[in-house]
Amino acid sequence: MNSTKASLQHYLFDIGGVLINFSIPLLVKNLSEKSGLPQEALKELFRDDCVRRVESGKISGSDFFRQQVKPLLPGWSYDDWIASWMDIYTLNEPGMDLLRELKRKDSPVYLLSNLAEFNTLAIERKFSGFFDEPDHSFFSYKLGLCKPDVEIYHAVAERLKVKISSFIFFDDTLKNIEGADKAGMKGMLFSNERLKEIRSRLT
Repeated sequence: MNSTKASLQHYLFDIGGVLINFSIPLLVKNLSEKSGLPQEALKELFRDDCVRRVESGKISGSDFFRQQVKPLLPGWSYDDWIASWMDIYTLNEPGMDLLRELKRKDSPVYLLSNLAEFNTLAIERKFSGFFDEPDHSFFSYKLGLCKPDVEIYHAVAERLKVKISSFIFFDDTLKNIEGADKAGMKGMLFSNERLKEIRSRLT
């Protein structure tokens, strides 16, 4: 392993809740208003077991849409489904500022997120150049693994050929931080309110 590369601090960012704000209840509400279906029926699309299948790549985003969404929303296209995610995404500027600060210091910066293909397409379409910001992006549906499985953190380190203890990982979900810590990374629980503390720990 390259010793210089291993000695650098490498920063790994989650997307949802760190760099991008989103709300599943808002998405359900929007879908209900557009379709006329009750929210309870639409919540079935976001059950943990249902989401896990598509985010882990066990089924593709388009197959998820065809099998799960289309029966509830028969008049919808895959592009309509992607657009519904675009409607609820907003940039979390404090998180983006932190990422850009670290980049300006020439620190390697990467993304690791539990996402389905339609999520990445929604982000690309709404925020042009978003995935050009990091040095590399890792998505659960491509890795075939989801956080907080320790193997997903090892997969990132192996693909980058970086010692796993060289990573600081930012995520807004405690179980994902615990997974990173267990894998050998240094996890930092992220929230906008914790940014001052986070920055002090990085200096």
